[in-house]
Amino acid sequence: MSTSHSKYELIRQYRKSGLSVSQFCDQHELNRTTFYGWIRKYSQNSGFAEIKPKPMANSQVELCFPNGIKVLLPGFDIDQIKVLLSIGQCSV
Repeated sequence: MSTSHSKYELIRQYRKSGLSVSQFCDQHELNRTTFYGWIRKYSQNSGFAEIKPKPMANSQVELCFPNGIKVLLPGFDIDQIKVLLSIGQCSV
């Protein structure tokens, strides 16, 4: 697992699995210490919230998070995206 996206996905799967870290790491052939490090790194200042913005024609917003992840949101109004900005440290 070399990409941030893959690490986030594994953490998401772990949280949904109901397994202990040891069980999850054994099943996915992961080093427990490394996996704990990913959880710490990718959980800091990263809250998640479901938003259902209203699409707008001919507009797009790109969110750039401190950890290097960029999210392009085509067709959304910037005022609707402010919810995401209040969750963690990111810029538009």
